[in-house]
Amino acid sequence: MGFSNPELEQGAPAPLQFRYAFNTPFLTVCEGLLNKYNWEPSTRMTTIEKVEQLDDDRILMVRRHDIWNAPYITWEQIVINR
Repeated sequence: MGFSNPELEQGAPAPLQFRYAFNTPFLTVCEGLLNKYNWEPSTRMTTIEKVEQLDDDRILMVRRHDIWNAPYITWEQIVINR
């Protein structure tokens, strides 16, 4: 089982969970998370693999990180709760 790759075992619990409270508008927080990796080094590629609205207040994003010389790809699951 690899914690860095959730595709190895579906339904595995998240190894880390962070909770942040932002005092900015909801759309600004979403835009900031989407634009976070626009200026990353050319040896890395980050893509948004999935965006899903879970309910009226929550959005789920799955982000994929690929580094050219790494033996694996990592995934990050983000839930934005308004």
